[in-house]
Amino acid sequence: MQTLFLDTETTGLHPPNDKLVEVAIVNGAGDVILDTLVNPERQIGFATKIHGISDKMVATTPNMEMWADFLDQGYKNVCS
Repeated sequence: MQTLFLDTETTGLHPPNDKLVEVAIVNGAGDVILDTLVNPERQIGFATKIHGISDKMVATTPNMEMWADFLDQGYKNVCS
């Protein structure tokens, strides 16, 4: 079994109202499996002051549908 570390940044602390703006996955060896900004399809607001990710930075990035693409690209084994 492989150890994976997940790091996220969000628009706030109240799901499901707040959304992801960044997702990163690193394995136990320190290899980056995924590191991407995510378009939350809403304004980020005050959280930009915490993590530094702005609306402009995510304006052209994929939304959460990117997970389907990520898994389709052969990462199912890495993430399971």
